[in-house]
Amino acid sequence: MNEREFQEKYVQFQLLKQQMETLIQEKQDIDKKIEELQISMYALEELSKQKSGVESWSPIGSNAFVQGQINNVKEVVIGIGAGVFVKKDLNDAKKIIHSRLEQIIETNNELVMYAQKINSLISDMETELQKYAGD
Repeated sequence: MNEREFQEKYVQFQLLKQQMETLIQEKQDIDKKIEELQISMYALEELSKQKSGVESWSPIGSNAFVQGQINNVKEVVIGIGAGVFVKKDLNDAKKIIHSRLEQIIETNNELVMYAQKINSLISDMETELQKYAGD
């Protein structure tokens, strides 16, 4: 490997490291989304066990809550995208959340596999660059 090839490899190496950092951030974002969806699934399951009129504490932001009463435990309002919300019965809402959870888990698995490939490339390049630098 000559000096020019070394520099090109080093640039590729740096780009792969940046890409890996981006993948790590994306993975963290996906993990948060998975946790949110799991919490939603749990909340819907718990709601299905309740009767109308049950007292509840509802979040209003910044770790603040307001006490209220749930008058209808059979329907919820769920976001379907682009700021649009619709009323769905509990079972349909569970299906929607479950579907979203399955999709994001699949995306997570694909991201992990891709990150492993990138990490392997980084490792191989690092070894090659160190070998050249040591010569």
